[in-house]
Amino acid sequence: MDILSEGNVTFAITLLKKLCEEKPRNVVFSPPSISFALNMILLGTRTETAAQIAQLLSLNRSGSTFWGFRSLLAEMNTSSTWYLIKTTNKLFGENALNFLASFRDSCFKFCNSVMEDVCFSQETEAVRKHINAWVAEKTEGNISEALPDGLVDPLSLLVFVNAINFKATWERAFDPKHTYIDILKVNQHERTTLQIMKNKEEFLTSPLEELGGQLFIFPYRGMELTMILVFTSDSDLTKLEKGLTYERFITWTKPEAMALMENHDKTFLLPKVKIEETCDLEHVLYSLGMSDAFDEQKADFSGMLILKHLYLSKVLHTSCLEINEEGIKASAATIAAEIPAASKRDEGLKANGFFLFFIWSYKTKSILFCGRVSSP
Repeated sequence: MDILSEGNVTFAITLLKKLCEEKPRNVVFSPPSISFALNMILLGTRTETAAQIAQLLSLNRSGSTFWGFRSLLAEMNTSSTWYLIKTTNKLFGENALNFLASFRDSCFKFCNSVMEDVCFSQETEAVRKHINAWVAEKTEGNISEALPDGLVDPLSLLVFVNAINFKATWERAFDPKHTYIDILKVNQHERTTLQIMKNKEEFLTSPLEELGGQLFIFPYRGMELTMILVFTSDSDLTKLEKGLTYERFITWTKPEAMALMENHDKTFLLPKVKIEETCDLEHVLYSLGMSDAFDEQKADFSGMLILKHLYLSKVLHTSCLEINEEGIKASAATIAAEIPAASKRDEGLKANGFFLFFIWSYKTKSILFCGRVSSP
């Protein structure tokens, strides 16, 4: 596995563990979407601000890394017979500012991203709706409000956006006639109903004794993609989440490890899932070491502008996931902006986890989407 792939998977696992600690119930996100947005930001940062972002992404800040992201973007957008995945980057910048030509050129060269000149100062709401319409188009309408009301104002300067859209069908579709209702224990005080799909499906399975879980792997047609599910016997994923590492995850994807797993072609029960989650990532990224970018005094974005000091004030990630009888659909959008906003955290009762999921691309050696489903 090359350095970029290793860095991306390490970042994905690190962020998953952190979000599982922070969020009380469902967690769903697209690691590449967040990485692409941070890579655009990295192109315009300097000194310690750049070093912290590179370290968070487990990368060195070099031309080879930027070319690696360019290649990853192109490879992810290559069409496939069995599934669809498209990802796009874009910047929206205040037209009254003279962003450096070198920054614009680098964003296009390495991220295939162009900067659209807009007027936050006089047309705030119109620009917000315009950005949301762009994301909605790129996600086939799955994400319509990536930039919520009130998150841009006349002082906004620059918005980085990545959108990603994914669809894949099962090799053997689940028959809706076999779907039935069951009761899930969410926690000690709460129960919820869910729909369970039933199908005869080929899959690999292996016990994870040291983590108290059971691994299920569903290869897609063409073996370009795999869905990995991890269940626990006691419906509490805390031990598994804490024990998850880059090394353990990569082992699950290796052919030699899969060859040792039990191969089944029998009935499998899987819950129908339809969830959408929005994460305020600034405090999470800050706690993971990316602090200077959010500090008005320390942030160094001199690679974007020379005469005006910038700092990052908002990173928002919205993802939706649907697992049904036909297949899987997932979309995500990451927005990073130079806008004043207060960080907020999810509060609530920590739910017993239902399962962890990963959509793994063998072609790009990337986790396309991952998370924890506890309230389908």
